[in-house]
Amino acid sequence: MPVATLLRSRETYRWSERRLLQVPLLILGLLLAAVGNFMPMTVHIASTFTNPLSPEPDPFMTYYHGRYYLIGASGGNTIVMRSATNLASLSRASIQTIWTESDPGRSHDIWAPAFFTFDDHWYVYWTGDDGSIGNHRMRVLESDGLLSQGITPTTSYHFKSTLNDPANDVLGIDGVPFMHNNQLYFVWAAGYCCGFDTLRLSTMSNPYTLSGTSVALNVDSCDGVAEAPATLHRNGRTWLVYSICDTGKPTYQLQMESINDGADPMHPGNWHDWGTVFASNPAADVWSVGSNGFFTSPDGTQDWIVYHGKDTDASGNDTYSHRNTRAQQFTWNSNGSPDFGTPVGLGTPVPLPAGDPGPKH
Repeated sequence: MPVATLLRSRETYRWSERRLLQVPLLILGLLLAAVGNFMPMTVHIASTFTNPLSPEPDPFMTYYHGRYYLIGASGGNTIVMRSATNLASLSRASIQTIWTESDPGRSHDIWAPAFFTFDDHWYVYWTGDDGSIGNHRMRVLESDGLLSQGITPTTSYHFKSTLNDPANDVLGIDGVPFMHNNQLYFVWAAGYCCGFDTLRLSTMSNPYTLSGTSVALNVDSCDGVAEAPATLHRNGRTWLVYSICDTGKPTYQLQMESINDGADPMHPGNWHDWGTVFASNPAADVWSVGSNGFFTSPDGTQDWIVYHGKDTDASGNDTYSHRNTRAQQFTWNSNGSPDFGTPVGLGTPVPLPAGDPGPKH
């Protein structure tokens, strides 16, 4: 065969080989294009959220095993809870009733529930009465199951006890337990008749029993109100944050006390007054901030405050319906005290807590 003919034959073979190799590549490209028509090109994950988180006031929230849990009261005889894997979805989460009180002596006006873990149980602390506000007393629920069995805050509960100091048998609301010097204490708002003008403190022999005689702390008050205590422990001190003034007025705000590790909380003089630490922000139309709790970010690196506020500076009982739950991060000052900053307005984008996966869109 002539050389020229041989070269042309080889070139024809190589051209055919290249065309054959291009066929499967062409088919693969068509398949990928077809799949792309049915699949989104990107998945957007939100990095911010906006307040409010719920329409209920008096919030208390925690992050536990991959979920946020926000507890609230219906104002009647039930305690409800919202739960979500990310903070941005909490406002759309379904409401689950975790307790319905049937005893007429404590089934009216259930307020401000909070929940904690002790001794492998969940405990819910709340207040209710028989229809007379002067008979408000602190109550405790205990979980039926154990944390070691995998239960969450939305588990079933049974009534455990009423918390009351017989030597100071006056109305009490908003109580929470806390540890200091490896001793369990209970602090709550107390008063006579219809006001809550002081905070009382007692030791506890277990999570559902007060021990000894309670003492009144030297706290500030406004409009005859000092209520809704919440505690933090950081930098060698226990921080006691509470609300003063009428919650129906724009002056409702947070005050703070602290006590050093090693000092006895039952001696009121051992507490240090820090004054106002969180108040209304008229520039952002945020009013009446208070009745708060604390939680940490999913990765444990950030501290957050959850509280209720209003979007009106009007006063009176008819403004109670304007209260809703909000949250934002806070930091710590160089002197070891918490810096709660300024409350942000409704609808303002707030970065999600660190480690929060965010909702997918």
